[in-house]
Amino acid sequence: MIENINKDVFSLKSQFSVAAIHEISLRILAEIGIPIPSKKALDILRAVGCKVDGNPPRAFITEDVIAGSLKKAVPQYGLFDRSGEKEIVLGGDNVAFMSGAAAIRVRDFDGTYRQSTLKDLADMTRLQDSLPNLDVMHGLVEASDVDPSTFRVVMAAEMLKNTTKPCAFVVEKAQDVDDIYKMAVAIRGSEESLREKPLFTIHDISAEASLGIVKEGCEAMMKCAERGIPTGLAAYPVMGMTGPVALEGALALANANVLAALVIVQQINPGNPFLYMIMAGSTDMRNAEIVSSAPEIWQYYIAGQKMAEYYSLPSQCIISADGKLSDAQLMLEKLPGMLISVLSGINLIHGSICQMDSMNGASYEQILIDDEMISMVKQAATDPGFFRGDFDQDAIFDDIKQSLDASMLFMASDVTLAQFKTRLWKSSLIAKQNFDRWHAGGMESMADRALQRAKEILDRYEVDPLDPTALRTIDKIVAETSSSR
Repeated sequence: MIENINKDVFSLKSQFSVAAIHEISLRILAEIGIPIPSKKALDILRAVGCKVDGNPPRAFITEDVIAGSLKKAVPQYGLFDRSGEKEIVLGGDNVAFMSGAAAIRVRDFDGTYRQSTLKDLADMTRLQDSLPNLDVMHGLVEASDVDPSTFRVVMAAEMLKNTTKPCAFVVEKAQDVDDIYKMAVAIRGSEESLREKPLFTIHDISAEASLGIVKEGCEAMMKCAERGIPTGLAAYPVMGMTGPVALEGALALANANVLAALVIVQQINPGNPFLYMIMAGSTDMRNAEIVSSAPEIWQYYIAGQKMAEYYSLPSQCIISADGKLSDAQLMLEKLPGMLISVLSGINLIHGSICQMDSMNGASYEQILIDDEMISMVKQAATDPGFFRGDFDQDAIFDDIKQSLDASMLFMASDVTLAQFKTRLWKSSLIAKQNFDRWHAGGMESMADRALQRAKEILDRYEVDPLDPTALRTIDKIVAETSSSR
């Protein structure tokens, strides 16, 4: 049992001191300094009064520089779909859902595991494009059959061809940013239109394992700022391994990385959209394995969201699982993290689709199962009149009075007929029929039904084609990139 339960934690009202975490991060940046191997970034920091010292060089960033940069940052921004008509606003009280990324293996339709390919990326992107609950598309798998020197650009092109949703891309270097930017300009029609209605974000810029920013990632982040592309830093402390075992220490360390990145971006382009990324892993001390889903990680997300709110920055977390297939373990690992992240108000939930096998795996059935999970969580988090207290008492009483005398009770009620579609959640995959009907229907599992549904969607669903001129431009950029590297 849980004795003397702290209800504030479970109601997401934890009052831990965000100011104390902020102060530790300030001390890290001012007294320890942050390793940044990019000369351009160091020159930017020197220009605003930061000391640079040591070999390799460390930047010592002061509180006033950080405060000034936070004032320049925007509290929310929008991503737009290909048409430019639908906007996904990141920030405020909004919660959006984004697919997983970077899987190196796929569980195929026949149940076998193999390396992921460019065709998997195309098929899984197209499958996800059909989902009503997915807001932002990420590159769910890594294409093992593409030249590593060009595959970020190749994969971005494949995604843009197979989805109309706004996208999030991973890059290796600054040139990748420029190439993807040119593709997006071709789709939007002009640089001005792209800045007005961003089609994509590049926010998975890599921090070092503990403290620092990877050189190539730092230069890609600076290129994003120059181009006005929404960005952010992926600081991922593994509690007990690459970060302190205590949540407070891990968060303070990651926060120092994020604040340093924010300073660089805002000095280049004041007001450039910057996402506060809340990411962490844990450690299985029995075998020194990295764990991507655990209660301490969910606690980290609650605390991380408080930091994002403290800075008035839009936020993102990552929901992952260590399970290797669509089973009870996977759902046990994903659903609590998803629910906690949504109810804490994190603005962008990365890994909403797949993100299994410690971020290394993807499966066609899990894409559909996770879409169902998002639908369930969205329904639970919806704000009907009940939560606002503005329901009509007389109407409820009259419905009860009349229905109690009816032969079918509330099934024939006018209120039921008018509201059941919005009030009662309907599953498309979960077996809700009684045992006899389920048995007669072949005793299918949810994974079986999801796999069959995925096949059906891929057989019939087509993404609206790109404008022919934009498509030719994208293919030309890919060809030029492949020939020059």
